[in-house]
Amino acid sequence: MPDITLLLTHKQILQKINRMAWQVHEAHVKAPKIVLIGIVGKGTIVCDLLAEKLREITDKEIAVDVIKIDKVAPDPDHLWLVHDTDLKGQHVVLVDDVLNSGRTMIYAAIPILQRTPKSLFTCVLANRDYKSFPVNPNFVGISLSTTRQEHITFDPSEPDNMKVFLS
Repeated sequence: MPDITLLLTHKQILQKINRMAWQVHEAHVKAPKIVLIGIVGKGTIVCDLLAEKLREITDKEIAVDVIKIDKVAPDPDHLWLVHDTDLKGQHVVLVDDVLNSGRTMIYAAIPILQRTPKSLFTCVLANRDYKSFPVNPNFVGISLSTTRQEHITFDPSEPDNMKVFLS
């Protein structure tokens, strides 16, 4: 069994989400609306938590929309779908749980950029500094230098006891 190290407790995850929500708000303080796009899977969980906190912070001064981005057959590694959403001129924040190689974030950004948003920021709960693609998230909960053999995992299986592990 591999060594597992607890990186973030449930309380710490919520603190990170709170801090990232404030950072997103500060970056978009004059925007009428922010569109959060969660990458299907655990990224949507982080996205929903971020949206909830952001709505509390903005107190309806800024509209917060949430949509999800899905992988589509036949090539799930390269083709993504943003469901019939007009992003032209919108302020978009692409959200995922863990940024590992950068591949998912790069491929997910392509269909968003094709819809000509006004801005595109990236947000991740955990950033693994060892990447294969040139992605540096704008808003990060925790960032770690790792080896190729190490993995960061977000475990939301117990909604009241989420954790982030290094293995």
